Amino acid sequence: MQVAAPCWSCEGHLAPDGSLFRLPSVWFTVSSLEVLGCLAECLAGTRQAPGLQASWHVEAIDCGERRDAIFALHPETPESRDIGAVGLAGLQRDVQAIADSLLGRMGPLVARRLAAL
Repeated sequence: MQVAAPCWSCEGHLAPDGSLFRLPSVWFTVSSLEVLGCLAECLAGTRQAPGLQASWHVEAIDCGERRDAIFALHPETPESRDIGAVGLAGLQRDVQAIADSLLGRMGPLVARRLAAL
């Protein structure tokens, strides 16, 4: 069963001057809000994750009259961190690192939540 189905993504883009023009982002739907909560909790840990260049979070996306709720995973851009200094290649490496580790982090979290029921 697929619990989070991607529906749009962007690898990020540079402007002609080499600055970040568009940040990497993955849009998706979820099978339940509980899955979304687990995903958000796992991503909250990325703020201190070794090897990641930026902090990442999930937010709801307004797609007009679409019936399914859509959420986006993208890097945060706090004032205290110059996201431009990370660079597009660094953000793209982050996406791959999150994809490689997310299932392993979500499994134990889901198991704990189920055990608490």
